[in-house]
Amino acid sequence: NLGMEETEKQRIELFPIPNEGKFTIQGEFNKGETIQIFQLDGKLVYEEQITQENIEIQLHLNLNSGTYLVILSDINHQIVYRNKVVILK
Repeated sequence: NLGMEETEKQRIELFPIPNEGKFTIQGEFNKGETIQIFQLDGKLVYEEQITQENIEIQLHLNLNSGTYLVILSDINHQIVYRNKVVILK
C-alpha cells in the first residue's frame, strides 16, 4: 500500500520548539537526502546533505530569533518532510 509507505516515511520529529538554535531532528534518514533551513522570505540559511543513514541529527545553529522552515528532501529532490521551527534568543 503506497499510502502506508508514505506515512511511514513521514515519521520525523523536530524538537524542542521553540528553541535557541539547538534542536534535534529524529527519524529515518537515508544517505543522499538533504536538510535545508529557510527564512520565511525564502533565503536559505543552512543546508546539509546526509552522508550516512541516521536516526537523529542534532543541529546547533547561530540564527536570529524568528520562524524558519525546515525541509528534508530525498535524493530526487522530492520533499519528504516540512515543518516550521521557532528560534527565540
